[in-house]
Amino acid sequence: MKNLLQTDEEQMDKGHKEENIQVSTKRSWLAVLKRLLFEALPFLFIPILVLLGLYIWDNDQNKTDPDPIPDTVVPDTVVRQQALEENWELFLSRDNTHIGNHALEKFELALCPFSDPNTWDYDISPEEAGMICGYVTVPLFHEQPEKGNIWIPVAIWPTDELPKYPDPLFVSQGGPGGSTLEMYPAMFYASEFKGQRDIVFVDQRGTRCAKPALPCPEGLESWIESSKIDSDEDESTDEYASLRACRIWLTDYKDIDLAAFTTAQIARDFEVVRQVFGYEKINFYGVSYGTLIGQYLAAYYPESLRSIILDGVTPVPFDYLNRSDSIHNQILTEFINSCNNDLSCSDKYPDLEVQLKKTLTELDQNPREITLHDPDSSDTIKYEITGEEFYYFIITRFLRDNSYALLPYLIEQAEQNRFDYFISDKENGFFWELWCKRIIFLSALR
Repeated sequence: MKNLLQTDEEQMDKGHKEENIQVSTKRSWLAVLKRLLFEALPFLFIPILVLLGLYIWDNDQNKTDPDPIPDTVVPDTVVRQQALEENWELFLSRDNTHIGNHALEKFELALCPFSDPNTWDYDISPEEAGMICGYVTVPLFHEQPEKGNIWIPVAIWPTDELPKYPDPLFVSQGGPGGSTLEMYPAMFYASEFKGQRDIVFVDQRGTRCAKPALPCPEGLESWIESSKIDSDEDESTDEYASLRACRIWLTDYKDIDLAAFTTAQIARDFEVVRQVFGYEKINFYGVSYGTLIGQYLAAYYPESLRSIILDGVTPVPFDYLNRSDSIHNQILTEFINSCNNDLSCSDKYPDLEVQLKKTLTELDQNPREITLHDPDSSDTIKYEITGEEFYYFIITRFLRDNSYALLPYLIEQAEQNRFDYFISDKENGFFWELWCKRIIFLSALR
């Protein structure tokens, strides 16, 4: 029994010793590992940083490269100004022996006012196309220069070398109030009408690009004192109230002497422009109201003219602005009479005058709204046909040979409330050119 107990005790001691050895061994390994980590940590830190740096660099390379820093962009106005000055220097450096005495000190360079896409739809600016723009100083009253000056917009499209013909072509738009610069430079540039002689585009005083201009914002009658606008005259309230408000705006608020804005003064402006650039003689081309300016030039300065071209003549004694309505009525009456006197026309349209009057009255009382579609896009615009609108649509047919004969048919169709031809006509390029320019012009005045 004693031997058995002793044996058990010996085995227990042996187990405790083995357990102690195992624990001691584990502690030794831990101590060794800690020591290795402590001693090796500085050597591991450097590779870790290197690997981290490589990872960041590789990650950045895989990303989309940022846009490179762009080269310095020269503003459009700077490019245009440089081109303008170069054109002017080239103009002055030409062999200008064909030019006489000049007064260039009255001319001031300026960027062309018709660079907007609506008036100049080209990839290059007017200046880069060779145009020289600026303002010519002229007296407000040519007979009384002491009363001050105004500034007339001018654009010159000169030949690059000495022109073949020394006498330039001066161009004037109609209106009155139309802008030569906003229409004709682009038109002439498109036709490549260059090389024979200089072309000089001159705006009338008071037009939108002139200084001063004579625009009147819409709605003036709503804030100008009504007592100043009211009139005892038996006139259409809305129309004449706007005109009187415009006059008050220009004279009282803008301090503009409207007596200076006459055809005679405009004609003298053209003569000053000729003198400023030293042209001995000019060829004058005028359209509509511009023909009136040409006739005044012929009367005042015949020695300055080589030739004169009148396109759509307005005779000097004829007050076409104040008599336009009566002339329109006369034209329409003669047309109706011609239909009545023609057997085929009178048989098919026996009541043409009655039909027209009935249609105009109904449209005035109940305007017809139509939808117009831009043929070049999906844009649409709501358009209202009033009696006045349809009346002027009929009047303008007399200016177009291809639709004159259709007038009886169009009047009959309108009486039946059918405006297909009216819509298709308004949707063509003629409508969009004129109507949209009118909208843009009115918006610019606001």
